[in-house]
Amino acid sequence: MNAREHLLADAERELCSFMRAVSKLFGAEHARRAADHWLDEFERIDALPESPRSLRAITIVAAARLTASLGDGRRRVSRAQ
Repeated sequence: MNAREHLLADAERELCSFMRAVSKLFGAEHARRAADHWLDEFERIDALPESPRSLRAITIVAAARLTASLGDGRRRVSRAQ
């Protein structure tokens, strides 16, 4: 396996770990949304990250986006009540 293949395998593990954590905390629907955010961020980078640790930055941004979207949903629910 070359360096690029290793990094892509690391990216897959990072995404899977993120999805598992979100699924455990918020359910499968939010895990799918989290995966979409993560993949969007991954696609936005100009080049593959240099290390597996760099992938964590993608996860942090995706988590922030998920948190913002969860907050929007809570505001909509509370206004409706």
